[in-house]
Amino acid sequence: MSRALFVPEILSEVISHVNITDTKTESGRSLLALALTCRSFSEQALDALWESLIGINPIMQCAGIKVPDILTSCNDSEDCRIIPTESQLVIIDRYAHRVRFLKMTTHDWQSNLVQSFLQTLAYSAKVLMPNLQRLSGHFSSFSSGVMHLLRPLLGPRLQDVSIDTINLAGERMFPQRTALHVVLRTLHSCCPSLEIFRFGTDSRIYGIWDAHTTRAASYSIQRLQKLRIVVVPAITKDALAHLGGLSCLTSLDTYLPTGSDLEDVFRSSLIPFPFENVRSVGWEIEDWADVEVFTRLWSHKLTRLSLRSKVHFDPGLLQKLFESFHPREAFKYLQSIHFTQSSGCQIIPTVILTNNTIWPLLHLHHLRIVEFDTISSILVDSDDLKRMAKAWPCLEEFYLNDAYGCHNPTPGVTLPGLVEFIELCPRLTILCIGSVTLAGVDMDSDEDFHMDNVEPCHSRTLEYLALTYPNAQERHDDDMWRERLENFLGTLFPSTCLYFAPEDE
Repeated sequence: MSRALFVPEILSEVISHVNITDTKTESGRSLLALALTCRSFSEQALDALWESLIGINPIMQCAGIKVPDILTSCNDSEDCRIIPTESQLVIIDRYAHRVRFLKMTTHDWQSNLVQSFLQTLAYSAKVLMPNLQRLSGHFSSFSSGVMHLLRPLLGPRLQDVSIDTINLAGERMFPQRTALHVVLRTLHSCCPSLEIFRFGTDSRIYGIWDAHTTRAASYSIQRLQKLRIVVVPAITKDALAHLGGLSCLTSLDTYLPTGSDLEDVFRSSLIPFPFENVRSVGWEIEDWADVEVFTRLWSHKLTRLSLRSKVHFDPGLLQKLFESFHPREAFKYLQSIHFTQSSGCQIIPTVILTNNTIWPLLHLHHLRIVEFDTISSILVDSDDLKRMAKAWPCLEEFYLNDAYGCHNPTPGVTLPGLVEFIELCPRLTILCIGSVTLAGVDMDSDEDFHMDNVEPCHSRTLEYLALTYPNAQERHDDDMWRERLENFLGTLFPSTCLYFAPEDE
C-alpha cells in the first residue's frame, strides 16, 4: 500500500472522489471497505459514510434497535417503548456525531419505534446528532402529533432547518399546534448558529398558518443573528425590521405587509439602509396597491423577485409596476422574475394581460428566468414571443401560464412561431407554455401529421418543453390521434423531453 494514502489530505481527496463517482449504494460499500482496511483509514471513511442520512433507522439499528420496514403497530405502548442501555448509547454516539445532513420523511415519523426512541432522548434533553448542520423534515396529518420530538434533533451546530407541516387546522389539532409553537419559540436557543430557516412553506397551500404560529416563528427570528435565508408564510413587523438590520441576510420570502406597516419597517430598521444585501425577495400579497410601496421603498439591487397574489392581477396596476422597474436602479439587473396567482381565484377569461402589460419587462435585458402563472387570460402571439427573445438574450427558463393555459384566441402562438422563438434563444433550457394553436398542421391525412415549410427545431440547449393546446380544437380523446400528434411533435423537437396535453388535463 502506498504511504501517500496515510497522508490525511490525500486520503480525504480519495474519499471525496468515491462519493462523487459512485452511486449511493456503491459509495457506501466502497467507504465501508475503506473503513475496514486499517485504523488509519477508519475515521475519515466512517465520517464520509455517515455524513448524510435519510431517517434515523441506521443509527438505531447499529445499536441493536431494529426498526421494521413497514410501519409498526403496537396496541400496548409498553411494547413500543425504547430505553437505550448505556452500551447502546455509546454505540449510537460513535456514529451519530458524524452525521451532518439528515432528512426525515413522513414514513420515518410514523414509526412507533422511532417515536419512542426520540421520546426517550427528549426526556433526557439529549441531542442525538450534536454536529448536525442541515435538517429537513416533513409532517403530514398522520405524523403531526410528534412535532415535539424534533427537540433531540436540534443541535448547536445546525445551520439549515427546513420543516413543513400541513393539516393542523381544527380544534382536534390544538395539541399539535401547541407543540409546533414550543419548537418555534425555542429554536433560537437550540440552534444559535442557524443561517437558513424554512418553515411551513406548504402552509400557503393549506392555509393553516395562523397568528399564533406567526408570532412563535417571529420570536425566534428576532433572536437569531446569523440568518441568511428566511422562508416563512408570515412574519411580524418587529421580526421583519430585525431582518432588515442583518447584513448577512440575502434572501427573504414571506407575506407582504400592508403599505403603512412596510413603511414602518423601513423607518424602524436599526441600520440606515435596511435589507442592504438582500438579492432575492418573495412576497405573498393580498392588495396590489401594497406592491407600489414596496417598489418605491426598495433601494438595493435585486436579482430575483417573486410575487404571489391571493387576488386577481389588475392589468393596470401590473403595468405600472413593470414600468417602475427599468428606470429604478434596484430592479434594472433582475435575473429571475416570477408572478403567480393563487389557485383559489376563479378563472375569468375576460381579464386579459396583453403584450402592452408585459412590454415594460422587455427593458430588463438580464432576465434569465421569467414565469407568469395566472388565473387571468394572457393574450400573446408568435410575434410577441419573437420580441421577448430579442429583448432577453440570456433567457434560460420561460413559463407562460403553464398550469392554467393562456386562453388566447387564434392564431395565438403557433408551432412555427414556437420553433422560431426557441431558436432565437441560444441559452433556453426549459419552456412551458399554454397554449399553442395547432393551426397549419395537416391532421386529415391517414399517415403522420406534417406541416409545410417547417424544419425540426435545431436548438442544442432546450432540455424540456411542456405545451398545451386548446381543448375544443382537436380530437384529443382519440388515442390514435394523440399518438400521431406525439410522433409529429417528437419529430419537430427531436432532442427535447416533451410533455403536451389539452388545456383541461
